[in-house]
Amino acid sequence: MVLCNFLISQMTKNSCKKNMQKYSLSCKDMGVEKCDYIAEGETKEEVIDMATQHGMKVHAKEMEGMMEKMSKEEINEKMMDNIKETDV
Repeated sequence: MVLCNFLISQMTKNSCKKNMQKYSLSCKDMGVEKCDYIAEGETKEEVIDMATQHGMKVHAKEMEGMMEKMSKEEINEKMMDNIKETDV
């Protein structure tokens, strides 16, 4: 019985791990070719927050230029469209 419960718990853990997703967004995905930064996280929102913080710190001029041409909603939509999803 103990062995059976252990095997079931291991199978459940492994199947959960296989179904987990990881999300990423790179500066290159957003058109900044000279930067190798990649935001990675467990949720799309986490990735957008990380990418936005990085963009404001490192790419302030590019962010300003983008904000002159696009609304915040359009920028968020572009980021969401460019997020990559991978299995963990």
